[in-house]
Amino acid sequence: MRLVLFIVSLAAVAGFATIIAMELMERSQGRDFFTSMAQIYTQEHASHESETMEREPQQAYPAPIPVMDFAGIASGFPSVVAWIVLENTVINYPIVQGDDNAFYLTHLPNGQPHQMGSIFMDYRNSPDFSDKNTLIYGHNMASGDMFAILKHYRSQAFFETHQTMTIMTPQGSYTLVLFAAYVMDSAMETVPIHFDDNLAFEAFVIEAMQRSDFYADVDVTDSDRIVTLVTCVDAGPVSYRYVVVGRLR
Repeated sequence: MRLVLFIVSLAAVAGFATIIAMELMERSQGRDFFTSMAQIYTQEHASHESETMEREPQQAYPAPIPVMDFAGIASGFPSVVAWIVLENTVINYPIVQGDDNAFYLTHLPNGQPHQMGSIFMDYRNSPDFSDKNTLIYGHNMASGDMFAILKHYRSQAFFETHQTMTIMTPQGSYTLVLFAAYVMDSAMETVPIHFDDNLAFEAFVIEAMQRSDFYADVDVTDSDRIVTLVTCVDAGPVSYRYVVVGRLR
């Protein structure tokens, strides 16, 4: 009887080890896919802004950013609408857009099923970032991939060294100047794409700043457009989301 139990225990351990190995392999395949995509479609490096463009007070000159070959990307990945980069982090991903907000939760930009999914834009948004608020989603992977690093915006120190992101589109590039990050309950509230008027937009921005885990000295005006990055949180109800908000420049 003991021998039988021992054999069963060994089988269970072996089965668990196999599952872990398969998960690690799938994670590696996902990382390799996005790394390869970035390497293939990065054309060159260029300065993010020219000397003549308006700068915010005391802002350091940004590091060079990649220039993406969107023509090449479109031929192989027609669902890609933009590319997002957060310097010195794993965030260097294409942004895709589907017919709903479900497909790319579990699929790579090439349509292959994968647990990492993709970074994707809300299907209701205009792909050129012309809406007042553009929503972009990504998984909070335990491996640290995708949008997992957004949770570090709970720290003022992390924000101080990662105050902006870069969003590249076929039409041109933007700097996303971050001004808020907080937890929201998606079962109780939604993030609007459009606003009834300027007062509604101002109210959203003010509330986001008041709830923010970090302080940012950023002015957001009625004429600005914003982007909201959305991911899951590590603990709490399944409806909780962590959002990071910035204005396009």
